[in-house]
Amino acid sequence: MGQVKKLYWSISEVSEMLNESYSTLRYWEAEIKELQPKKNEGNTRFYTEKDIEILKQIQYMRDVEKMSIKMIRKKFADNKTDIEKKVRLRNYLLKMREQLVEIRSNL
Repeated sequence: MGQVKKLYWSISEVSEMLNESYSTLRYWEAEIKELQPKKNEGNTRFYTEKDIEILKQIQYMRDVEKMSIKMIRKKFADNKTDIEKKVRLRNYLLKMREQLVEIRSNL
């Protein structure tokens, strides 16, 4: 039987996944219009894969590119495709590095 693909994550799951505080995630949501997690009547947030990818892109720009939230907001408005490519490449290289480290430890 196949594994069911998860469609939504809670703010606590996303916070743990990305090692960011709830308040940081809510702040980014307020500042970046492309980030719009679904909310129920109780205002509980539910993040999709797309939302999580946007959050990873924001992290990348903040941590690697050393951009301010104002610069990040402008970058999203100007050219989101460039950001997505950089984040995908970085994630690919990090996974590759993990695999190489594992291979080295098995030698």
